Amino acid sequence: MNQLATTSEGILLPREFMERHILNIGDTLNISVRAFGWATTMPVKVVGSFEYFPTWYPETGPLIIGNLDYFFQEALMQYPYRVWLKTDPDINYDQLSEDVWDINIGAQSVLASRLRILNEQRNPERQGLLGLLSVGFSAAAVLAALGFMLYALFSFRRRSVELGVLRAAGLSARHMSSFVAWELAFLLIIGSAAGTGLGIWASNTFVPALQIGTEMADRVPPFIVEIAWPSILRIYALFTLIFIIALMLLVRLLMRMKLFQAIKLGETI
Repeated sequence: MNQLATTSEGILLPREFMERHILNIGDTLNISVRAFGWATTMPVKVVGSFEYFPTWYPETGPLIIGNLDYFFQEALMQYPYRVWLKTDPDINYDQLSEDVWDINIGAQSVLASRLRILNEQRNPERQGLLGLLSVGFSAAAVLAALGFMLYALFSFRRRSVELGVLRAAGLSARHMSSFVAWELAFLLIIGSAAGTGLGIWASNTFVPALQIGTEMADRVPPFIVEIAWPSILRIYALFTLIFIIALMLLVRLLMRMKLFQAIKLGETI
């Protein structure tokens, strides 16, 4: 785009189109532009290429991107055209149309993509699907945390004899707490790393295959998998909190362990 801005007669072409017709950057050619029943032939120079461009789909044919002022200069007249504007989220679109008229650019209509997106997001089917996914994600996180907590408690009861013998052998309460903490931390780190790795692999493998539809806009451009790291970090924070709570409970149970019962092999507290 920078090369296009510095070269009035410059154009950008699709990369596949350039490879098919053996065109290189710096080549010059003549193109004919037909608008409102009039054809204008003008010389242009290739200054760059692209693969995708907003509102363009490769199935519709090649796209030529050039400078509008150069086209008007060669056509010796001006034609109606569209302008893309980047606006603030809280802009008043009626006021925007009036402001465009004030700067001597007559706007026949204003199409706001943000309003279209907002209307789609308010679609009950979309809200229901995203709500179901959110509930399922939250339920899976809560059940995983609950499973970790239950594992810690039941594992402590099952190994109470082993822990009691270690304490009776002279292991201090601080060492016992460190032993339990390292065991839980190792389990939590291995589980989190394995779950994150499997999730990233499954996303990169299956999400691109979910891009289906009958319209060109449904398949172009292809899906780009983005991992929701903020959500993953929140899950990590939840498991860290569960780890701290489980460790506090286990340390309390260790402090209250009855040695004369724990060292009796086969008995539990």
